[in-house]
Amino acid sequence: MYFYVTSKVGQDTISRLVNAASWSNCLSYLEGTGEDIQSIGIVSPNVTVVVNNPSSNTCYNITLKDQTTEANSTFILVDNSYTSVQNWISQQTNKFPTILQQQEKSYVTV
Repeated sequence: MYFYVTSKVGQDTISRLVNAASWSNCLSYLEGTGEDIQSIGIVSPNVTVVVNNPSSNTCYNITLKDQTTEANSTFILVDNSYTSVQNWISQQTNKFPTILQQQEKSYVTV
């Protein structure tokens, strides 16, 4: 399962995408950081997470539209290079991006 989490250290806000077996595992991880937990939200099961670079601090929210069916597919792509993101999009057959947003979030596997 994937979770969006936000915590604070002093005045600094930290955002992460956490891959954990359960909500309680995610919570245990966050409690272990000693940070003040602000929020934990589950990533929708309709969103596909693609981890190209697990050490990246950048996530891209991408929605691709199928040129034939016009169906939308939503992805979170963990990668640190916009060029890599463009290459990944170009490899998606018969699809074009309708949304591409960059977010600073680190990726953590628990």
